[in-house]
Amino acid sequence: HIVSSLVIFAHFALVKFQLRNEAVPHDDPNRGWKIGAPTVAFAMKHAILLQLGVLPLTMCRYTISKLSSTSPLNRVIPFEEFTKYHIAIGYTLVSLVLVAFV
Repeated sequence: HIVSSLVIFAHFALVKFQLRNEAVPHDDPNRGWKIGAPTVAFAMKHAILLQLGVLPLTMCRYTISKLSSTSPLNRVIPFEEFTKYHIAIGYTLVSLVLVAFV
């Protein structure tokens, strides 16, 4: 989960950095801020969207109970731990939102 969040953040930060780097003139006195701030905000937005997309999946109780009792995926994915995973995603989401606003 952390790795996927970091990959999403890095990808969208790189995309936005390349766009802003071409758009901002090289002699601009605040060039670093004009490139850095939108880059971090854009990447953080997409990392938060990932959290919001995954969060409801961890509370699909009927699907989780069926998969944990009948599926061979139960050996690979710990379906019984999804409540803890839901809480961890929630804390990650709140911390990302706080960082995005600071």
